[in-house]
Amino acid sequence: MKLFKRIFLVLLFVFLIIIFYIIFRGYALYKEAINEISLEDRILAIQNDENFVSFSELPDYYINAVIAVEDHRFYSHSGIDIISTMRAFIKNIQANELAEGR
Repeated sequence: MKLFKRIFLVLLFVFLIIIFYIIFRGYALYKEAINEISLEDRILAIQNDENFVSFSELPDYYINAVIAVEDHRFYSHSGIDIISTMRAFIKNIQANELAEGR
């Protein structure tokens, strides 16, 4: 039983280290992107693009089509899809970089 506890604690420790590493890398990417151009400036640039369409102008069938393709469980979770999050987490670990969720 003690061996099981030790293995569990080691795996938990490794898992926490991986989580902190991913969070640190994500924050570093965020800071790098914000240093290039501020978020407010990026939003203004997007809104001033001639092809910009606001959400309220999109037809309902388009919104429903995007939801059906991108997140078929959209209406069954409370904003965070744990299954997709864990899938992306595993893919990131396998790729040893932020391959998913950019």
